Amino acid sequence: MKEISNPEAVQPTLREKAEYLFFKKVNLQKKENSLEMIQKVLQELCIHQIELEMQNEELLQSKEELYLAKERYFNLYEHAPIGYCTLSEEEKILQANLTIATLLILPKGKLLGQSIKTFIARESQDTWYLYLQKLLKTHKTEPCELRMTKGDGTLFWAHLDVSIQHDVHDVVTLHLTLSDISSQKEAQKIGSDVFNG
Repeated sequence: MKEISNPEAVQPTLREKAEYLFFKKVNLQKKENSLEMIQKVLQELCIHQIELEMQNEELLQSKEELYLAKERYFNLYEHAPIGYCTLSEEEKILQANLTIATLLILPKGKLLGQSIKTFIARESQDTWYLYLQKLLKTHKTEPCELRMTKGDGTLFWAHLDVSIQHDVHDVVTLHLTLSDISSQKEAQKIGSDVFNG
């Protein structure tokens, strides 16, 4: 048996395959029609190329708009004047914005995966439990005020609003907003002391 010295020469290239399929499809048998047919195919190819270029421009424009929308969302979420976080049904922090991380004096990475109960002061644990049970039962968002603990152990008064969300797989998440109301509570106490005293 004779060996083939160059096995690649036997296999047609991709271009040769494409040319074969093109000529088979176009069927340039008659000489008088072949020039007209080539011009028609060339015109179709040029139009198709222009369409592809226009689609590419539209995709690039959409990509840019999507990027800008993502940037706006990032700034709105991360730098909001109020803390936002998403909790699992087990009360684990799944997502948190920079505001809540700053408020709790912890890097965002250290917040993720922790239970929100870690940051609720001992004297407010019952308040949180009852609030959450009522929320899970009624699905009504109501405000809650309780004492919380920062990462450095400092206590502060917090105003919370929590809503329940169900995703397409019926997984429950809790969306929590948090703000520090210590100064308002202090002002109320001073006002109450002055009034009573």
